[in-house]
Amino acid sequence: MSPNMTRRPRIIHTPLFSYTELNQRFAEENLNGHIHALDTASALDSGNDITFTNGISKLIFVLNAGSDFAGTITVTGTTVNRDSGAETGSDTDDIVVDALTTDTSDTDAESNPRWAMSGAYITSKWFKGACTVSTADVTLTDVDSYSVTFEQMNDQGLFTIDTYDMTAEPTNTNAWLYSYLYAVDVTGSKVAITREASIALTAANVTANTHYRLRRGSIGKALNGSTDGLFAQVFYGPTSQTYWQDVCIKAWGKIDIA
Repeated sequence: MSPNMTRRPRIIHTPLFSYTELNQRFAEENLNGHIHALDTASALDSGNDITFTNGISKLIFVLNAGSDFAGTITVTGTTVNRDSGAETGSDTDDIVVDALTTDTSDTDAESNPRWAMSGAYITSKWFKGACTVSTADVTLTDVDSYSVTFEQMNDQGLFTIDTYDMTAEPTNTNAWLYSYLYAVDVTGSKVAITREASIALTAANVTANTHYRLRRGSIGKALNGSTDGLFAQVFYGPTSQTYWQDVCIKAWGKIDIA
């Protein structure tokens, strides 16, 4: 390579991809991950069991206790190594907590959840099945618990989300569709889950049997390959009839070559 030449970022298509079958009814599609609410506004103390059945996930805790809290939350259960698939029973993970957090989630026009969590707490391990959550420091009276799965960038340490792209074809003028792309930023025990892009087709803007391509570009969100990642959700309906075909979603990114 000439001394005057510089390496350019390599454009890649991430594993984040979904394609629905013909004439799907109302559905929520989760692309390489999702957030699932486990427990809302419950007390957290020794022996409080949390059970989730949506596969291998990390656990998130949003502490709305109304007072300062500093201590350790311990999660006990079966952990899974996502690379090898090996499982470890009765494994533990300690989450160091030093501040309260706030769940700023809301809903879209069709009452679908839109997630936004900044400074919540996340386990460093992937848990499978039932878990026991406890703390010996203090009883928290208002804790929201979630499980989350997401596509980690693995060893792609200089990965940058660039474009979120969706194509869709409604078969009826009453159809609606909402889609969201999320970034998962992990720092130690804390996690921020933020909406980086959103795409919507409302019934008021839909023409039947028309193929739409909706593209959100220039996101420019950098992710750390060791812990960070992304996932997407798409909601489409309504519930009563078959209104959509050929819904396809992709996320594109760049990897800088050293």
